[in-house]
Amino acid sequence: FFREKTGVSGEEVGMVRIGKESSRRDHATGIRGAVEIGCFLMDAVLVLAGHLAGFWLRFYSGWAVGPIFTDTDKIPTWSGYISHFVLGGVLFSLLLVRAGAYRRNALLRRQAAFQALSKAAFHWMVLYLLVSLFFKLDPPIARTFVLISGLMIIPLLYAGRMVVLRAIH
Repeated sequence: FFREKTGVSGEEVGMVRIGKESSRRDHATGIRGAVEIGCFLMDAVLVLAGHLAGFWLRFYSGWAVGPIFTDTDKIPTWSGYISHFVLGGVLFSLLLVRAGAYRRNALLRRQAAFQALSKAAFHWMVLYLLVSLFFKLDPPIARTFVLISGLMIIPLLYAGRMVVLRAIH
């Protein structure tokens, strides 16, 4: 029918090519979706690692002691902070999505990734402190723990993104 109306075959116009491009696009979309899910899961693990590192640095390393770091009277246990790790991880993951950390440009470009990750970390620190202030969490959250965790998470997430970028390219 197409040849009768136009005098040109489908191959000459590129109708066959459209089908191939469509399957390539579907394949690329599937790969991009897998990369996004992989980055999200990797980020969740790295956020948890940042929380654990921040907790250890704040309470068990001996580094954050002295007159500046007196926001807790006693050293909390790991099990006492599990709810804080979960709440902080969920909140950070939501802020990463909100900051655009899983958009195509943030997945493929270093500067866009760093900006999205830094923006989410800053907002997490402020929001997490506000949540802890308004809801009186038990045990209370140490402000220095939040600061140290936020500062630990940024390089961890950025390093994870660089690994993903190397794997993609």
